[in-house]
Amino acid sequence: MKTILVIEDNDDVRSSLVEVLTMLGFKVDEAVNGKEALALLEKISPPGLIFLDLMMPVMDGPTFYREMRNQTKLSHVPVVIFSANADIVKIEGAVGHLKKPAELDDILVFVDRYCQNEVTA
Repeated sequence: MKTILVIEDNDDVRSSLVEVLTMLGFKVDEAVNGKEALALLEKISPPGLIFLDLMMPVMDGPTFYREMRNQTKLSHVPVVIFSANADIVKIEGAVGHLKKPAELDDILVFVDRYCQNEVTA
């Protein structure tokens, strides 16, 4: 089963998203910054979808995205930019962009599109 990876430095936002996706039956991994996410991705199978915050300490979202895309096993993983910034930075190659706080229905559009038939329940 593919997982969903949430990369977000805000504990409340990350926990809420992980909790909702888990309650819907998805396996969810989480990281607080890009560096932690890259280390995690070395240990797990590529996720079915990544929700990526842009502004994070240690390694920000755009830097993580560039590093991830340079790894053959990760270059195909769909990434949704998930940012509170009013002017969401468009990252070429991202499958979508959501402004925080995002509506659950908007989040589920991407989950359904990229992780359909991956629900464990």
